[in-house]
Amino acid sequence: LPLEAIGARHAPEAIAKAQNDARGLLGAAMLAEFAHMNDVALDLYARCEEAAIWPGEGPVVRAARLRRGALLLSLGQNAEAREAFEQALDLAPGDPEALVGLYAAGGGEEALEAAERVNPRLYVRFLLGQLLLDTGRPREAIGPLGEVVAALPSWPRARMLYALALAGANDKVRAAREAKKAQGLFPELFDPFHRPVSFLCDLALESGRREDLERCATFAAIYGDLQAALGAWGRLEETGLTPDEEARVGFLLLRYGRINDAVARFGKALAADPTNPRALAGMAEANRLSRVGE
Repeated sequence: LPLEAIGARHAPEAIAKAQNDARGLLGAAMLAEFAHMNDVALDLYARCEEAAIWPGEGPVVRAARLRRGALLLSLGQNAEAREAFEQALDLAPGDPEALVGLYAAGGGEEALEAAERVNPRLYVRFLLGQLLLDTGRPREAIGPLGEVVAALPSWPRARMLYALALAGANDKVRAAREAKKAQGLFPELFDPFHRPVSFLCDLALESGRREDLERCATFAAIYGDLQAALGAWGRLEETGLTPDEEARVGFLLLRYGRINDAVARFGKALAADPTNPRALAGMAEANRLSRVGE
């Protein structure tokens, strides 16, 4: 389903159920944003921050501030967006997404310079290009994403977003060419760490213990062994996966260009928990990548 339809279908129920649960409010806000209920979404992001009173809920507040900042930026409310990104930086000084958001909201060159000290310059350019796409400025995104693609031609995600920027700027010929190049980068690549990862996964499959299988799935995904990671998740699925775990599998599938399979996983997670932030973010990412393919 298009994101707008997902939001329109689930937002009212999610808002009613959220009450004072920070995580539920974050999911409800994202659904409202998908449905273009912008004022409602902004209010829910603010309520999410107020409701986060328990230790360990810092990441929920950070996510709420970043998404609120990005939404305000897309609405042209740059001063308010800048404040939201500054608040996100209060939680995580040096956070590259918040720094790039602050820069895009008119925070000045110092914000970008600070971001470059925290992360390699190319990664910051990548984040800036992604943010420009998220805020409906594909022509401006072509420059930074093009720099990343020129320097890192084998990075599939950068090529996919570059293709999306070109498509948004109506450069359909170049967009199609870049999308095809990106699709050709998804086959698994040899990695010298495959052997120990495979050994680790063999032991995990033999023991069948959940903690061993989770470790196998995590390390295999890090080192690019899709088959081993999916094998571990398959064994874990025998005893049931949580919505968060379903979404993790979805992101793994997205990484290798299996968009339809990923959407099915995100959909399964949302069927069990319509406000799951990880699954909602995954569905948004799948939607963006599918537009590149078109």
